[in-house]
Amino acid sequence: MEVLKQVDVLTAWCGAEIVSGDGNTYSVRYDSYIPGHGVNTERVPKKLIRPTPPVHRIESWVAGDVVEVFDDVMWKTAIILNVRGAYCIVRLLGSSYKFRLHISDIRVRQC
Repeated sequence: MEVLKQVDVLTAWCGAEIVSGDGNTYSVRYDSYIPGHGVNTERVPKKLIRPTPPVHRIESWVAGDVVEVFDDVMWKTAIILNVRGAYCIVRLLGSSYKFRLHISDIRVRQC
């Protein structure tokens, strides 16, 4: 499953597993260390949890597509700026941060 986290001014989906819960809040353990958060386990409300989405890889992204990109152990929303073979230049939504990544680190936006 994934947990929605606030990362700087952006939000990102982080892989995690439920350790315990009461139906409204859950104790989750993150799959990886979340930079800037310093905790591996925390209590989160149900509304911030979603199942891990199925992987539907697309090989033909185009500039302007809004996607989720795997960056720094989290899935973040981004827009594709340019496609060059198996790599894309993307910009994180809500940020001016641009970077290049392989299409295997891009998935269809889930929200």
